[in-house]
Amino acid sequence: MKIRVLIIAIAICNVVWGQVVDTKGSSALSMVGLGDISSRSLTRINSMGGAGIASNDYYYINNLNVATSPYHQMVNFDIGASNTTRMTGNQATSRTNLDNINFLFPLNKKLATVAGYNQLTNVRYNIVTTETVIGRPDESAIVNYFGSGGLTAASVGFGYMAHRYFSIGYKGSYVFGLIEDQTLVIPSFGQTFSEVQKTETFQRFLDHEISVFYKNPITRTNVVALGATYSFNNRLEYNRNRIDEAWFNSSSQPVRKDTISTAELNRQLPRNFRVGVSYIKKRDSAAIINLWNVNLDLEFSDYSNTTDRALDGDPTQLLGVRAGFEYSPLAKFIGNASSMSKLKSFFVLSQYRIGAYFTRGPYEIQGETYSDMGVSMGLGLPLGKVEGLKQFSSINIGLTYGQRGVAIFNENYFRLNIGFAINNNWFVRPKIN
Repeated sequence: MKIRVLIIAIAICNVVWGQVVDTKGSSALSMVGLGDISSRSLTRINSMGGAGIASNDYYYINNLNVATSPYHQMVNFDIGASNTTRMTGNQATSRTNLDNINFLFPLNKKLATVAGYNQLTNVRYNIVTTETVIGRPDESAIVNYFGSGGLTAASVGFGYMAHRYFSIGYKGSYVFGLIEDQTLVIPSFGQTFSEVQKTETFQRFLDHEISVFYKNPITRTNVVALGATYSFNNRLEYNRNRIDEAWFNSSSQPVRKDTISTAELNRQLPRNFRVGVSYIKKRDSAAIINLWNVNLDLEFSDYSNTTDRALDGDPTQLLGVRAGFEYSPLAKFIGNASSMSKLKSFFVLSQYRIGAYFTRGPYEIQGETYSDMGVSMGLGLPLGKVEGLKQFSSINIGLTYGQRGVAIFNENYFRLNIGFAINNNWFVRPKIN
């Protein structure tokens, strides 16, 4: 059963991945800096406003804080995709992404490893304007700005339980990606050819992150958890090619293609610090499933020296606050023989989540600081039967509505997240009495 669920999850997300090439969704705000910064969290945490640095759930990977991984004693697999619809004025565009693929594998009772793929940034814009030709004030040209690409992270992390209630973690990520920015100039004064200026930037760096997690049972049914992560201040290396092309308007091939410059450069990456607190309510001290939990995260990053790609933006600091709530009715009935019949109820087996967030930065656009705010909600729906809580796989659905940008240009967006969280005791050696 679980193998079939795993295959179905991968197949569905492969279909989503195939749509990435064909969709036309774009955002002018992705012109700035490294592009749209994606949430690194998985679908469950996204549904809680992205708050989860101190979140610890037995059945879900928390890739925001690998120090929580030793508390899992099953193999976990999580794959997620999203569709984002952006609205500016009376125009709307949409884009579908494969956001993440993550595995968690317990090595022993105190050590676990997490590996995965995560989309970090996206660049996709297509803007057409009419501008005055330099040196010819009475003549104009159609100018088309468009870009594509983004950054992806392949990571491996380890979490070690130093004490029953305290653990530490380390995650190393190789981040890479190609970003292309192009400017197409079509003169309107009788010329039969167009000019294309293209910039290709291949970027790469190693990211190192350390993390801690601590939980304190203040009563038999109440737990307070704290978490923190810190990313080292690494250097971004990139190769940049600037290419000039001339096209006849009726031609499918450039009549001239010159590489204007090629450079190998590097820039300082931002230090990133996140801290979170979680208040957890359990049915009793031995309960695996949380009845409900409230999460609050704060984050800080300094992008001041991050990149010179920004076309109209100045890097600055990022400050953010995120809050979320999750409720699991299932926790009330597990272990209670008189209530076992309720485990057939879809309402009881589902999990319910809400959240909100606000970030300020990390760029200024024409003197105004970029901001992003929104609200989210979501469901965790069971896949298959609940088999004695040794496994609890689910499909997670989240919906986010937000607004971002600056006063002179902002956009509203809807984002639908779909993720599969699959867990089992694969590869775990059975005990024989």
